[in-house]
Amino acid sequence: MATFTQQDLNKKLRDILIFKATVVEEGTGISRSEVKNIDLDFSLGKLSFVDTPNVIEDGAVMEGKIKATHYNDTGIAGRMVHLFKGPRWNAELLLNLTTDSAGVAQFSLNTAPFPGDFELFASLTTDTDTYRPYNTPYYDSESKSVSRLRTASPDSASSSSLAIIDDKIDGALQCGKDVPITIKYTFTGETFNADSVDVIYMVLSRGQIVHHGFAEASVKGSPPVTQGEVSFRLSVSAEMAPSVQVLAYCVLPSETVLADSKTFSTEKCFINKVSVQFSPPKSVPGEKSSLQLSAQPGSLCGLSAVDQSIYILEPGKRLNADKVFDLLPPMDSFVDYEVEDPVECLKVRPRRSRYYLPQRSATDAFAVFQRLGLKAATNLVLGTPDCLLYRGETYHKGFAINTTQSCVNAISIAINTTQSCVNAIAIAINNGSQASPKASKPFRGQLLQDSAAQEQRGQLLQDSAAQEQRGQLLQDSAAQEQRGQLLQDSAAQEQRGQLLQDSAAQEQRGQLLQDSAAQEQRGQLLQDSAAQEQRGQLLQDSAAQEQRGQLLQDSAAQEQRGQLLQDSAAQEQRGQLLQDSAAQEQRGQLLQDSAAQEQRGQLLQDSAAQEQRGQLLQDSAAQEQRGQLLQDSAAQEQRGQLLQDSAAQEQRGQLLQDSAAQEQRGQLLQDSAAQEQRGQLLQDSAAQEQRGQSRYPIAIDAIAAVLRAPVPENVGVTVRTIFPETWIWELAEVGGSGETQVPLTVPDTITTWEMEAFCLSPQGFGLAPPVQLTVFQPFFLELSLPYSIIRGETFELKATVFNYLPQCIMVTVTPTPSSDFTLTPSSDGQYSSCLCADGRKTFKWTLVPSVLGEMSVTVSAAAGPSQTLCGNEVVTVPERGRVDAVTRSLKVKAEGTERVRSFSWLLCPKGGALTEEVELTLPRDVVKGSARASVSVLGDIIGRALKNIDSLLQMPYGCGEQNMAILSPNIYILQYLQNTGQLTADIKEKATNFLRSGEMFSSFTGYQRQLNYKLPNGAYSTFGTGDGNTWLTAFVLRSFGKAKSFIYIDPKVITDASTWLGGNLRPDGAFNMQGKLFHNGMKGGVSDDVTITAYIAASMLELNMSTVTQETMRFLKSSASNRSNTYTTALLAYTFSLAGEADLRAELLKHLDSVATSAGSLLHWSRSSSEQADSLAVETTAYVLLAVLTKPALTAADLGYASRIVNWLVKQQNPYGGFSSTQDTVVALQALALYATKVFSPHGSSTVTVRSAGGDTHQFDVNQHNTLLYQEGALRHVPGKYRVDVKGSACASVGVALFYNIPTPSKHSTLSITTQAKPLTEGQCNKADGQQAFSLHITVQYNGPLQSTNMAIIDVKILSGFTADTEKLQGSRFVDRVDRKDDHILVYLSEVPKDIPVHCELTIRQDLPVTNLKPAGVKVYDYYQTSDQAEAEYSSPCAGQGTAEGRGH
Repeated sequence: MATFTQQDLNKKLRDILIFKATVVEEGTGISRSEVKNIDLDFSLGKLSFVDTPNVIEDGAVMEGKIKATHYNDTGIAGRMVHLFKGPRWNAELLLNLTTDSAGVAQFSLNTAPFPGDFELFASLTTDTDTYRPYNTPYYDSESKSVSRLRTASPDSASSSSLAIIDDKIDGALQCGKDVPITIKYTFTGETFNADSVDVIYMVLSRGQIVHHGFAEASVKGSPPVTQGEVSFRLSVSAEMAPSVQVLAYCVLPSETVLADSKTFSTEKCFINKVSVQFSPPKSVPGEKSSLQLSAQPGSLCGLSAVDQSIYILEPGKRLNADKVFDLLPPMDSFVDYEVEDPVECLKVRPRRSRYYLPQRSATDAFAVFQRLGLKAATNLVLGTPDCLLYRGETYHKGFAINTTQSCVNAISIAINTTQSCVNAIAIAINNGSQASPKASKPFRGQLLQDSAAQEQRGQLLQDSAAQEQRGQLLQDSAAQEQRGQLLQDSAAQEQRGQLLQDSAAQEQRGQLLQDSAAQEQRGQLLQDSAAQEQRGQLLQDSAAQEQRGQLLQDSAAQEQRGQLLQDSAAQEQRGQLLQDSAAQEQRGQLLQDSAAQEQRGQLLQDSAAQEQRGQLLQDSAAQEQRGQLLQDSAAQEQRGQLLQDSAAQEQRGQLLQDSAAQEQRGQLLQDSAAQEQRGQLLQDSAAQEQRGQSRYPIAIDAIAAVLRAPVPENVGVTVRTIFPETWIWELAEVGGSGETQVPLTVPDTITTWEMEAFCLSPQGFGLAPPVQLTVFQPFFLELSLPYSIIRGETFELKATVFNYLPQCIMVTVTPTPSSDFTLTPSSDGQYSSCLCADGRKTFKWTLVPSVLGEMSVTVSAAAGPSQTLCGNEVVTVPERGRVDAVTRSLKVKAEGTERVRSFSWLLCPKGGALTEEVELTLPRDVVKGSARASVSVLGDIIGRALKNIDSLLQMPYGCGEQNMAILSPNIYILQYLQNTGQLTADIKEKATNFLRSGEMFSSFTGYQRQLNYKLPNGAYSTFGTGDGNTWLTAFVLRSFGKAKSFIYIDPKVITDASTWLGGNLRPDGAFNMQGKLFHNGMKGGVSDDVTITAYIAASMLELNMSTVTQETMRFLKSSASNRSNTYTTALLAYTFSLAGEADLRAELLKHLDSVATSAGSLLHWSRSSSEQADSLAVETTAYVLLAVLTKPALTAADLGYASRIVNWLVKQQNPYGGFSSTQDTVVALQALALYATKVFSPHGSSTVTVRSAGGDTHQFDVNQHNTLLYQEGALRHVPGKYRVDVKGSACASVGVALFYNIPTPSKHSTLSITTQAKPLTEGQCNKADGQQAFSLHITVQYNGPLQSTNMAIIDVKILSGFTADTEKLQGSRFVDRVDRKDDHILVYLSEVPKDIPVHCELTIRQDLPVTNLKPAGVKVYDYYQTSDQAEAEYSSPCAGQGTAEGRGH
């Protein structure tokens, strides 16, 4: 502690301590590091007043205590404490005190020398006003205000208090328990006419009053100071979570209102009580187990079990109650501006010109009600005025305070609405429902209890002449003309800005009518002094009238009135409300306090809302209601519930009143797929892919659980091959009993599994407490090897044996021989060893792979008998589990960069025979041994896409548009299969599961994932943040509209997207383009408006939506004459085909035919004549095909023309049935599915024969029974020439795929990339532990013809045995997202600007040593123009090669 209290501490330490810890595993050398920051707090302790009165009589002796505590709340004994009479900057020393052993110092103080109220100040130093240097240790001082006892009156400040005590409540309130809530009161200077005062209490939760009542505070004898406590018991339920707000208030005879509120956190419990339990709680690998699940009957539960190590490496990813309750909408309480009472400035006569406004306290009654969103309508003083009116000038405090004087001796409280009352308390919750805790008590009695009270509250003008004058304001024709044309001139604007809810408020705010006739009418309204007094004596004398009448006649007065809030913070808030000066002047008087300003600042977001709010009941019915001054209860209700119509409710948020909003925001994880959207147990793609992806293994231990072969019980060998990181990820139904049992087989990992479960039932949501299953065996083996290596690299295979038996064993470790690799013993060559209790031993070999591809590495450890002693102990042999064997997979990749060539045909022999030939050639620089080829055959044009539905795109898919490109083809495939009668139950289940959540055999994207990119306004953005994207929103609307026939789509999701798009519709029928076009090539020679408008119109026409206006069609028709952009022309042709505009369709198709590229049986549209067209050419050609096929009746000529287009499109497919990018894949598959539907025939069969000159032959049969069967064979002769023959009557889709590697190319193109690797420190390469770490700098440049590229991807292959830290990439310029996939890092760049370098940096750390380390590749490419790419390599700087360059090609 002495170190932290030195005088020069600020020179030695910063205000943050940085802790870094590195753990290195013995034997394997695997290390993990963690860095944490700890903020330094220089407060060493504090002083506080305890048991010290707040109020004291004149001349009395004050007894009190001061407690000194350390930072850990322990008392400071024997410390000198100084007591001053404040304030701090002018303190007068009164007493020097010394604390006792508990840190408490008692004092007795004669207050006779102190006139009036005073302040006490306690400090550990006598120097109270000296500046404390920054970062210097200190003790917090304490001050206390003491009031003198005085007779309470409405005209003086009260020293009485009411406080809710929370000392006896420790922690959160527990659900299902009754909790006592204590209210402490102190009444000073009051004269009571009864023996008790009612203390009213209310409990609010989630914006609703859930409990209320009253307690009687004893005041017998009316002593000068009355103190005591009252309490009530609160029964805490799950509906109150996560917090409750307790309000207590009372009204004293002096008309003082005391109030206090406290927020108590509750246990975050749920209505649906869910629990899970493993049976047994501990297991051994491969053992049969079960999960006991209990919940409310009829619940559907989501279950997950994840390896504990994942949560250790990625903390914060667990689903817990905090995350669930964070999904609830904000519960911020406020009082809507439309029900706030008008505020009158306090008038100051010249002789009182030195009057100062008191500082507004955050604890006064008005502030308490405001915080809870409670509207208080009362004639009692709850707050202080916010302005002074002196000689016609208005002076403000800098923030506004609303005071109300609208009913007599009563308080009306409402949440987001208003209620009227006389001698009563009315409580309303949203819908205006009332409740009275005790109707017979004063200030809480029945509404409208007596006629005198009715007269006081409802009829502010006591004589009928005044009522008549006020009820018929502006009856003369001049005034009527002014009211009828509210916005025609500035005087009318002022009248519209002053249209307030009730006539009393109109009088208070001045009416500011500039013409003398209106002033004279209003000046006569208050004829008797009582009425003048009630309305604030607005027209007390002619001088005051003149001051008020002249307020708006000159610019200085206008500026004063337009800037009610003079301090900069308030100006900023008000400046956001009213963006033009006219609007500021009209509504500048409406916003009086800063809190309300912020709440109401959101209400003026569009011009429609401004007009609705600005006109404040402009129609005649509303004028009549306002003119009648609320003479009966119906009028009162109209006045209390301003703007109750649905339009106003919608502007104010509707508080989630409509069921669609409740369903969207309140039903927390509506279906099982919501696990992925909101639970996000495994949010990153790597963890998601660990849930069983068989095609692309994502970790060393990713082997499908379904392939696990059981071991015979009579063999004492445990073969462990199943090492998932996510074990359970499934749904379970709970029947009528409320319980179910899920059978399980425990995986082979020695670990602890973290189990989570949540359930949905008709009664509500439930989340189970987390449980664990420990999987353990006392003797086991672990292997350490990298995910992949490059051919030519070698590494040290490490097998670590653990012994948790209580005895010593003799272990022999043996690897299983394989032709795929060779193992060389390590230097010691010892593979048998003694292993005693809690011991471990690592055995090593050098592994050299001999083939490419994926291989299995198996090592076994056996505990056998031995005559050799282990130390002084005899070797024992376990009765069971004597041998443990582990199999792990290793990928061996070829050097260089992989290239793929595909050849595809749709061959329809029509009873004859068709022949195609293909020559598989390899470049001269092909990497030896890397070439491989295959042929695949299906009987359906869509079959290939269906087979590879989760891998159509061989590209990253981490943004909203790419996600939709994965989801949309499923819809077209389902529609095609359904329309052709081929949709089986298995296919439908597979595809619909994929649509819902992206879960099939791997963790891809779906409907639930797309909602992550949805903005609150209904639009969608590329990465779920920022502004909405018009193109993407239309894309989502089109896809969701079609998907709803197969899976549940929330109707509000579709409505919100359509509404947002409608908000971007211009009067001329075009849609405004917001956000970037995904593909720069789409821009072309016409404006973006035509392209986006045609796309949105086509989307809506496909869904048969009636929202396509005549103006939009006229706009598109007028744009059809500009045909300079082939893409836009093709899109317009399809749009007019959907709209039934046959003439325009025919005209555009004729033009497109004239510019088409024709080659034999192939027809397409492109910007170039290259054989392998870009993605824009594919999309353009697909739109032409859609236009050709979209007509009421197709002729043979139409289908023949379409077949030529189809032949070309099929040739552009990749080996998995997709195309080069996203939009081309979506539109092309939509067009191909439509064509396949038109030409589908369930009859016929064909034989496909594929043979080479060297005798490599493959034969496939295609018939109506195996149309969708994917048939594949490996081609052995590469390079070589193959012949494809098809005979029969059925069409066959034939594809040949060729894969090979080449050295990383360095050709120059529009994109370039350079890399530079530097050690983190100078001695990094010479570390004793051999753990290398370096920084990789990547620079990308673009010098093409455009201003920038499309979205670009940097793909970084990680060196073998290394891992990457991407922290430095986060927040970099142009970097939108960073993903991990296997041993690659994917960096999403929003664009690469022309001639502006884009820099990225990441840290590469060695995980496992690899020798002969080969360089790794870094590639950058334009996502939508993949031919624009560049590649480079990098090496570890410790290997002597740190810099590399690459050029695009």
